[in-house]
Amino acid sequence: MSEQYIFNRNELPYGPSPMVHKTIRRIKAGQLTQYTHGYNNSVLVDFLSTKYDLPKEQIIVEHGAQNILKLVFDCLPVNTRGVLTSTHHYSFYDKYTEHKKIKLYTFPLIKTEKSFVFDVHEIKERYKEYEPGCVLITSPNNWTGNSISSSDFEELLASFNP
Repeated sequence: MSEQYIFNRNELPYGPSPMVHKTIRRIKAGQLTQYTHGYNNSVLVDFLSTKYDLPKEQIIVEHGAQNILKLVFDCLPVNTRGVLTSTHHYSFYDKYTEHKKIKLYTFPLIKTEKSFVFDVHEIKERYKEYEPGCVLITSPNNWTGNSISSSDFEELLASFNP
């Protein structure tokens, strides 16, 4: 029987890079996030807060995107009208929304000769049609590697109900 790994869960079958070991040895215990000392004691939260001029309370540090997505789905109201995302998306969206009994709606990506493109007009139309409680726009997209431009993203944000 061959071993199976689920790479989207941050499994690392070959062990960490030697650089990880070197970095870990330099970290002092007080610099690590410790549940007993509150959330915002990580040096990464301080660094990101300073670098991007954001309040520490608006920064979430996790050990993988899946945990952040789970947090988002768990925070949706019980009566949410669903989640909207692209047809090519992270398989976790299907599995976890099904588990939570949340409807998953999709919008298509436009396939060009060399890539996939977000169709802003189509996303806005699907948003109006389904009125979802959450819109997931993965950029870069895990499946396709495509990204959405800042101007297209801002246009979408302006059209969504805050």
